[in-house]
Amino acid sequence: MKVYRSYITFFLFLFYFIGFCALWSYLLFSKNKNLYDARSELVEKSARLSAPTDSIAIQQIIAGKQDLDVEFKRQRRVILVESLIFFLSIIIGIYVVFRGLRNEVAVNRQQQNFLQSITHELKSPIASIRLVLETFKKRDLGKEQIHKFTGNALKDVERLQNLVDNLLLATRIENAYTWALDDIDLIELTERIITKMRQKHPNVDFKTRYTAEKIVIRADKTAFTSLAVNLLENAVKYSPKDIAEIKVTVRKGTKNFDFEVADNGIGIPEEERDRVFEKFYRIGSENTRKTKGTGLGLHIVKEIVKAHRGYIHVKENQPEGTIIRVTMPIKLTKVND
Repeated sequence: MKVYRSYITFFLFLFYFIGFCALWSYLLFSKNKNLYDARSELVEKSARLSAPTDSIAIQQIIAGKQDLDVEFKRQRRVILVESLIFFLSIIIGIYVVFRGLRNEVAVNRQQQNFLQSITHELKSPIASIRLVLETFKKRDLGKEQIHKFTGNALKDVERLQNLVDNLLLATRIENAYTWALDDIDLIELTERIITKMRQKHPNVDFKTRYTAEKIVIRADKTAFTSLAVNLLENAVKYSPKDIAEIKVTVRKGTKNFDFEVADNGIGIPEEERDRVFEKFYRIGSENTRKTKGTGLGLHIVKEIVKAHRGYIHVKENQPEGTIIRVTMPIKLTKVND
């Protein structure tokens, strides 16, 4: 409701300023025309009173009116130019205000979506952990049941930990994150990450493809690990639960390397492929979206890639799904501030 009120107020001011500009221009033109008519009449009367003959008076009247016509046209051009400048200034100001209003509305909507998603992300695991603890308190369970409930609680704790880590990392990256460059065996690191992902998501078919036996890069190990995990978790999240297939490809070039994650999920619409990297942005709305998340994962990925002087690209995975390819320098000497 507040958004509609803001837009209504804005357009009322817009119509007011346009009407004011049109009225101001009309009044200036009218006053200029009235002044021209009055001066023409004065020239005619003066010529008839001062000239000895009617022919001389007519000549003086014609000469005087020619001067008045030149002055009238000059003043009309000046008024027209001033009106155009005034009108353009108003339009530019209105555009700046409208863009600011639109951005403010978008930010407010984004914050509302984030609050709804973060509330859900916190509420679900907390409720699950609480249920486990209450069960432990009220019932005597066997070893197998304890093991099962404890495993579920640990998964929820890990989910909360990942959420907190992403929130902290996003804040640190945008403020004063200290990047630590190290030599990293990319294949070995990728294999370790994939092994953990297979343990966490046993129903997902993770496949890997490497174009070299060993690829040593220079990057921030913690940041790159977060990059890979976020890409993989995002791929798992939007893949079908029964036949999820994630392909990880690492390619080595002369100066750069590619880290590519492909899934067979629902895909990303072309018009959304740039926006998915915005902070807190998620496709759709929190009321209709069924997948979990806060809109931070891909934003963190982009910021890490940007800091490492790389770029990220999203394209369709035929016949279905999404491919996200990260390209970064192999030997990086300095991370962007």
